[in-house]
Amino acid sequence: MAYVRGNKFVYRSRRIDGKVKAEYIGLSDSPLTKMELILDEEKRVSDQKEKQETASMATACQDDIERLFDETTEAMKTVLDEAGYHQHDRGAWRKRKKTDE
Repeated sequence: MAYVRGNKFVYRSRRIDGKVKAEYIGLSDSPLTKMELILDEEKRVSDQKEKQETASMATACQDDIERLFDETTEAMKTVLDEAGYHQHDRGAWRKRKKTDE
């Protein structure tokens, strides 16, 4: 949110339905306007902390998912190799040809 402070008035800019709208807050020397600005700043800081916590949690989950993916891939490769398959050029798995002797 952006605040526009003129000589006497304070406006808050918000994006609503893709368009920027200016919302009147109050007179710049009014105690209610100052309280509104303080509350908005506290909300912004709180939202920023929550966003950082969510990002760190997502990073931790991503690390777990990557580890699980690697373990699953290794297990799948082992099972397919034991079943007589081989991976052709890092692509599709193919059944090995039987050689009759």
